[in-house]
Amino acid sequence: MKRDVTLLNALNEGVCLLDEEGKVVFCNRRLEGWLGQTTATMQGQALATLFPRFLKPHIQARLEMVKQSQAPVIFSPQIHGYLFPCPMGDGDYRLQQTTVTCLEDGCLLLSVQDFTDQIRQAKIQKASNRRLQEELTQRYVLEKQNKQLIAAMDQAAEAIMICNERAQFQYVNHTFVQQTGWSQEEALEKGVYSQLRTDADVGFEQLLMETIRSGKKWQGQQQVQRKDGSLFMSNISIAPIVNAEGNITHAVAIQEDITQHILLEEQYRHTQKQEALTTLVGGIAHDFNNLLSGMLGHLYLASREVKGLPKTPDRLKKIQKSAYDAADIVKQLMTFSRRDQIDARNFPLQSFLKEMVKLIEHSVPENIEFSLDFEQYPFPMHGDPELLQQSMMNMVQNSVEASVSVQNPKIHIALKMLDVGENEGLIVRYPALQYGEYADLSISDNGLGIHPDHFNRVFDPFFTTKQLGSGLGLATVMGCMRHHHGVIDVHSTLGQGTTIHMYFPLCARTEFGGVEAPHDFREVRILLVDDDPLVRETSAELLHDLGHEVVTAFDGQDAIDIFEKDEQAFDVVIMDMVMPRVNGPAAVRYIRALNSDVPVIFATAYDRSVSLEDAGKFERAMLVSKPFNPEDLNHLLATVLDENWQGEK
Repeated sequence: MKRDVTLLNALNEGVCLLDEEGKVVFCNRRLEGWLGQTTATMQGQALATLFPRFLKPHIQARLEMVKQSQAPVIFSPQIHGYLFPCPMGDGDYRLQQTTVTCLEDGCLLLSVQDFTDQIRQAKIQKASNRRLQEELTQRYVLEKQNKQLIAAMDQAAEAIMICNERAQFQYVNHTFVQQTGWSQEEALEKGVYSQLRTDADVGFEQLLMETIRSGKKWQGQQQVQRKDGSLFMSNISIAPIVNAEGNITHAVAIQEDITQHILLEEQYRHTQKQEALTTLVGGIAHDFNNLLSGMLGHLYLASREVKGLPKTPDRLKKIQKSAYDAADIVKQLMTFSRRDQIDARNFPLQSFLKEMVKLIEHSVPENIEFSLDFEQYPFPMHGDPELLQQSMMNMVQNSVEASVSVQNPKIHIALKMLDVGENEGLIVRYPALQYGEYADLSISDNGLGIHPDHFNRVFDPFFTTKQLGSGLGLATVMGCMRHHHGVIDVHSTLGQGTTIHMYFPLCARTEFGGVEAPHDFREVRILLVDDDPLVRETSAELLHDLGHEVVTAFDGQDAIDIFEKDEQAFDVVIMDMVMPRVNGPAAVRYIRALNSDVPVIFATAYDRSVSLEDAGKFERAMLVSKPFNPEDLNHLLATVLDENWQGEK
């Protein structure tokens, strides 16, 4: 045994021998040195008492398994930690691998190997590998970002230039080449930004140099000259590039061509003026329509009361006609201002134009050559034929007046399908034309043409170069195009003539049906609601004169109060749309909660397009515009009282 002890003490690993009861019999010097204890102090004591980690159930279970199966078991340092607490100088414990072997006499031999250095080295290597991988990944990301940055700079919509502290170019992107016409090689060869201009701005060159040297940022507008000598307005931003030490090494300049932006701003300002005018026109039209409603109502009543007088009825009819003419002028104003809803339906544009040309020919003098060129296609269109006819008459009249004083005057009207492939420039100006099918309706003349100073104002309301004229002709045409979601394009050369193209969206050919009002009619009870006293009183008198029973309300809240007293008292409600306190749609919603079957006629003198949307939300409801013809009232009432009628959408 002494020879064996000497051999065990010579081992480089720790050895612990346990008897059958699990008590310490022997520890070699290596384990004693690690533990800081001698065999004498440990001998005879239970291993689990000396080293509590052996008390863990899963450790005890594996020790029993060794005794039963006689197969050795290994406890790894990574999983089981340190079973023997062997402290080191740095305060940590040795990371040990313990192998347990069962001897023939039932004793257990525990072999303890120190893996501290190996595990620590592996961790260091793993950490080093991780840092290297992170560095490689970061480098890859940076390289990828650099490539993306370079690609982004080269594909940017703005010109990007990088120059050194002497304002010499080091890099220019592709957009710079497109903007200026100078190649990248020419830019880098010439170097300084201002040298690329034939009229070099010494002041700007000095500003550029001072900006780079001072490290300040600068932004402003500068007119730039291309290689071919043409000019464009640009917005330029210059900023310094600073290295890690805080020194200025380069400067970056971003140059944006804002020529188109300036044009758009001018168009926007022009649009704002028109929007302000349309708001004014809409407001005037609202008040004027209410006045006309009262005037026409009284004229109708007066004409019924003076039938016995010889001349008065004729004079009243002439006054009535003048009032309707005034209403038509208001309708033109509202058409321009987009505040009137068109009477849209489906119709074949080609057939419509052929019939309309018969009317137009009478307004064209015989000395003007009038020609047509229509493609053989129905051109199914959804729109308002009357509005289109009025617009065509206005444009033909303009062509006649422009051509009457020239030799061999000509007017030509053409209709064909828009070919997108042959009109790429048109698509650039009006991108909406590339979606769907469009009819190209054009009117050309060889007249005086449009003066360049007047070209941008031809569609302005009340603008005219004629001694006589309202200036609403082409403004009405523009309103027509807006209503039909079309595009209008004008080409004119002074002294050579003008061509106006109108592009109308086409639709599938669809048949629409309507509901005819019944001819038999009865006396009805009506709740009439309007905040304008003149309209309210005149309309009530008209309805009384037609034999109907009428109760009036001065606004929506008053109508609700009246209706609450007897929700079955009225056959029809005639409701103004815009009123104080409670407006028309809100009042109808409350009334319909009391009586869901009562039909409603909405009346509006303002913003018909919005009113139609509100009225369309109700079943058994229709919308009429003020002023309405008194003779049509019975027809309207008969329509809404028809049991099969569900309303207008």
